[in-house]
Amino acid sequence: MKNSVASIIFVLLITLLAPSQGIAAGATHMKFQKLAGFMKGNKYYLVVYSIDEETSYMNFATDMDGVHIRLKKRGGGDVVIQPDDMIINSLGLMMNARYKNTPMFRFNMVIDSSGSIDDRALHHVEDALTQFVDFLPAAFEGQVIKFSTNVSAPSEFTNNKDELKRWIKAPFQRENTALYDAIGSGVQALSNSGDKVPFKFSVVLTDGKDTASQDYKTPAQFINRIGPLSKNHNIPVFIVGVTNNVEETTLRKIAGAGYGLYRKVPNFQNLKKAFHFINNLIRETYVFTMPMPVSMSSVEKILIVKHRKSGSGKYDIIQDIDVQ
Repeated sequence: MKNSVASIIFVLLITLLAPSQGIAAGATHMKFQKLAGFMKGNKYYLVVYSIDEETSYMNFATDMDGVHIRLKKRGGGDVVIQPDDMIINSLGLMMNARYKNTPMFRFNMVIDSSGSIDDRALHHVEDALTQFVDFLPAAFEGQVIKFSTNVSAPSEFTNNKDELKRWIKAPFQRENTALYDAIGSGVQALSNSGDKVPFKFSVVLTDGKDTASQDYKTPAQFINRIGPLSKNHNIPVFIVGVTNNVEETTLRKIAGAGYGLYRKVPNFQNLKKAFHFINNLIRETYVFTMPMPVSMSSVEKILIVKHRKSGSGKYDIIQDIDVQ
């Protein structure tokens, strides 16, 4: 029964992600999807999430002996990064409170609090988001940004789940919708938040169209400024649009600018399903930390591979990732 449930989850991951983000675009293996990849100091950080039962944290993370990286160079030849020279962190295995002071991801929740969200809908929003926080791995830092006609100042980043839930439930003006300004505020807050945490992302919830932004007057201006910021700073934007009133085209473009995703749900009663999906994605995320002995400009592909147990020196490719 456990394997059947896991299989269903991964079928859903592939199906739900397909519309907004190509799965391992250009790749010939379909085990992981890239979320971020960047240099920090003399280390390279590769952030991926599992899209196959074989690489689920319930399976792969408990048997990573022999997993290593091969860098395929543009002019030919491979550079090998051995298992002993790298660290692989599975967020799904970091649920215990002892990881609270070892942050591996930092995020914010950008929450629509406009007048179209009535008291009943607001109850569903608060319920879905507090459950989302409860199910997070312990190794996080989070903040809350609310918006209506105005955008709230971002809360402080915290690793305290109770504090996050208090901010989620704090009252806020319920008027118009400064959607572009709010998403921009979320991405900028993360890009300015320092680099001690390897994985950053923004989670956006909205039920409408922009009616009140001051910094970004048009969809094109918004996309042209925030899209590159999201991509260049490796900050995926995960957007949940509720009802048929959302600016779906614009939101898909922002999510697709990096390695984010856009999910549409028909009503507020279905919000928990959307955030449960994002919870699963986070739990299936791995952070590879490795030295980078060559210039990234010389690397064409990153291969996640595993030595065969026969001891023959041969290996199997788990995932190939294009370097852009």
